Amino acid sequence: NGVKNASTDQSLLTKWFKDTPYNIGIVTEKVSSFFVLDRDDRDGGDETLKLWESEHGTLPETLTQKTGNGVHY
Repeated sequence: NGVKNASTDQSLLTKWFKDTPYNIGIVTEKVSSFFVLDRDDRDGGDETLKLWESEHGTLPETLTQKTGNGVHY
């Protein structure tokens, strides 16, 4: 389950996703050099990000994904 069952084996990935549409996760930080910011608006994340950006500058343009509660950057 999770990262412990991760694979880069194309045939295994094809088997896993052939008949069932799963969400795909990716290991972040040191392993992949990806960083993810999870903004949860119902918990004040939108206001927190505005405050942070007013002090440190706007986040660089990047891909985003809307969630049920905010945005992933």
